[in-house]
Amino acid sequence: MKAERWRIKQLKDKKTQVLAEYIQNKYKISWDKAVEMMIRTKTYNCLIDEGTGLVFESDPYIFNQLELELQGNFEEWIRL
Repeated sequence: MKAERWRIKQLKDKKTQVLAEYIQNKYKISWDKAVEMMIRTKTYNCLIDEGTGLVFESDPYIFNQLELELQGNFEEWIRL
């Protein structure tokens, strides 16, 4: 059980870093600002389902989900 939780935490940490880097590069902002922006998104909150350990499939998928959210297109965001 501990090993599984540790693996889930590692996956979330990796996806979190990738998402923050994407935001930082896209908006040309500092790391701290990117992290602030990221933690307020639904995309960040849904990076991983800790109950099942399921992770959003790929980095491009995560980026697309973030873009849909930032555009306010939640119908499409939920559908995907």
